[in-house]
Amino acid sequence: MKRVNDGDQLHSIPRVKMRKITLDICTEVSNAQLFNDDGIVKIIDDNINRIKNEHPWLTNDMVRSKLQRLKSKGIKLGLTSLLEDSLCSGVDRVITNAENCLVSGGRPKGSGVQNKILLENKIMEAKNRIAVLCDKKRKQSKKGKLEKNEYKKIHDDTLKDIGLDKMMPTFSVPWKTINTRLLRKRLVITGRNVNKKSPMAAIEPVILQVVLWKQEANQPITPTEGLQLSNSLIEGKPIQEEIKKNQLMLKREPTGILSKTYWKLFMRRHKHAIESKRGGRIASNRAEWVTYENIKMMYDLIYSQMIEAGIAVSLPEDEWYWVNNLGLRVDNEEESSGLKVKIKLTHPEWLLFGDEVGNEMNQKDDKNVEGRKYLVKKNSLPKLTGSNVDARFTAIGLTAASGDPVMCVIIFAAEELTFSQQMGHDIRIPFDDNKSVKENSGKGKTFPGSPKCYFRGKEVEAFVTCTPKGSVTSDILKQVFERLDNMGMYERVDGRVPMALFDAHDLRLQVPFLQYINDKNHIWKFCIGLPNGTHKWQVGDSKQQNGRWKIEWYKEKDDLVSYKRNNGLGCNLDKSDIMPIVSRIWDKSFANKEGNKKAIRERGWNPLSYNLLKDPEILATRANFSLGDENNEVTATVNQTSTDVVVQDNAVLNHSPSQSQENTTAILGNGEFIYIYIYINLSKYLSKHFCVYISIYLSIV
Repeated sequence: MKRVNDGDQLHSIPRVKMRKITLDICTEVSNAQLFNDDGIVKIIDDNINRIKNEHPWLTNDMVRSKLQRLKSKGIKLGLTSLLEDSLCSGVDRVITNAENCLVSGGRPKGSGVQNKILLENKIMEAKNRIAVLCDKKRKQSKKGKLEKNEYKKIHDDTLKDIGLDKMMPTFSVPWKTINTRLLRKRLVITGRNVNKKSPMAAIEPVILQVVLWKQEANQPITPTEGLQLSNSLIEGKPIQEEIKKNQLMLKREPTGILSKTYWKLFMRRHKHAIESKRGGRIASNRAEWVTYENIKMMYDLIYSQMIEAGIAVSLPEDEWYWVNNLGLRVDNEEESSGLKVKIKLTHPEWLLFGDEVGNEMNQKDDKNVEGRKYLVKKNSLPKLTGSNVDARFTAIGLTAASGDPVMCVIIFAAEELTFSQQMGHDIRIPFDDNKSVKENSGKGKTFPGSPKCYFRGKEVEAFVTCTPKGSVTSDILKQVFERLDNMGMYERVDGRVPMALFDAHDLRLQVPFLQYINDKNHIWKFCIGLPNGTHKWQVGDSKQQNGRWKIEWYKEKDDLVSYKRNNGLGCNLDKSDIMPIVSRIWDKSFANKEGNKKAIRERGWNPLSYNLLKDPEILATRANFSLGDENNEVTATVNQTSTDVVVQDNAVLNHSPSQSQENTTAILGNGEFIYIYIYINLSKYLSKHFCVYISIYLSIV
């Protein structure tokens, strides 16, 4: 008990009750500060005077001291105990009394911003409703004005109806505010600074959604990348002209380019949804991704896109058939590989696969060459002298679903390429002095050059380029597809468009490549397969392509080093040795048509047999799935709770492509869309992984 002397009276007040009353006053003061321009001293005095008769012991200094202590402990009081009933249903940790007011953190993180936005909307609604009712009463009055005390009745009834009387007991709407609206004949206001609305407001929901999707896919973007995305969306579009006009109005240079200031304002406008933070690494677990459910979902979605692209057709039920591991038709399930073929790939040459293979000339980390052994002293290990020069490059082998090699892509780690690097110099083949350099160039000659492919009756030169790190970029991927289009490889007729299937590397989702494949003059259907499961479904990761490439790569490097060592040329390899090795191993890996066809069959891409669903490792993950009737359809039992969670989550859309397009069109108007598949890890929801169909609005009109 604490004894407080107030004049001639002596009050015995429990300490806990005093703390609660002081806390309630501090809460009301914090709320009033959000929407009142008066100083904190006046706000505290007004609140104390309101309850002075009931609690005469409460002083201005007690409230200020309490506020300072709470602030020093990081406890924010705005909209907590007073909003428990109306705003915080379902929230576990809300400050409601003096006993728990010292719980670190107070309310759940983020609820303060959400509650503030909700309260602002309620206050706006109250002002609008009061203004409309006052205008109506004034027009109904014979004198053309409100009766005595009529404004107070309208005011109190409106606040009670909206719930502001309990949320903010001290809040009131001054008559001056409503009278100003009546005089200006502007009764309803929908927001602050409505005349200063950003020209980007129409597409900011799209930018926000892309940011959220990228984060859900564990590929968050940086603020710089967010600004680049925003500028890429408006480049060359009518909205860029609106931005130039706005910049002129603000007396700035009309560049039409969004600056860092815009991004700061964007972050402020959407602070309730996103924030900027330092990143943390997580380990990808293949086992959680490579499940029967996810593989089945991937097949369904990508097969449907093949039909939409016009390169596959859905067969009538009486024409479904089984195939064996050689791709030949069989009569029963016992001899088959995979499920029944219900969709037929009619134009396999229109479907492309691709994957990067990183290569290093340094032999420090090389594995043993397949089948190669050395004679050594008993109980000892052979030690080989190898190249220790770092010379990195990346190779991509584009392959069609027909098994044909389409293009070889070589990317050196260099600022620029010399002739000997680009053509290569095979020191094992002597230069013919009686012939020119051109005559000494080509496969099997001193300067072998890069591998060529012959596809659909055309000779396709390799795409050879360089980047500082020897890695693939979005621009390079764009140029590869652009070269195929410039050669007239695919004519978009009868609604048919070429299609490509790659893994979920971030560069596939960057603007240069996405803009190119969605240009109406050369549309590509581009799909992304299951992340962290590429060892199962990706053709490039097969032992026939990537596996054989690595084996032959180690072998050829070892042979070349041995040749140099035996001829007194040292043991180091350099960039001019890359092309001779590539030209020797290309035909044994990515250009091996029979090997390619086998890899494609085993992964269920031609024929479209869902072949991976019979893989023992994937079958072992099957939960609540069963093979159906004689049609062999795969049906899933989905937990209803998990579906509800997905639908409620604002960052995830779980609907059909047509619905996605309609919803986006309704918000932003007609435009061009890009369609991609992305798999989002929803481990926070019952450890489920869902495939989400995304439509990104690219063309703003």
